[in-house]
Amino acid sequence: MRGPAGAFRENRMFEPVIGLIVAVLLGTYLAYTLLHPEKF
Repeated sequence: MRGPAGAFRENRMFEPVIGLIVAVLLGTYLAYTLLHPEKF
């Protein structure tokens, strides 16, 4: 039987992954806009 502790442990591992993906996407977007400002 999995209780709230198991779900909490999964959530703790899952949140940094989302943060990392968002940071990479924002960094890529920032680099692209700096390299190609004429498109925006």
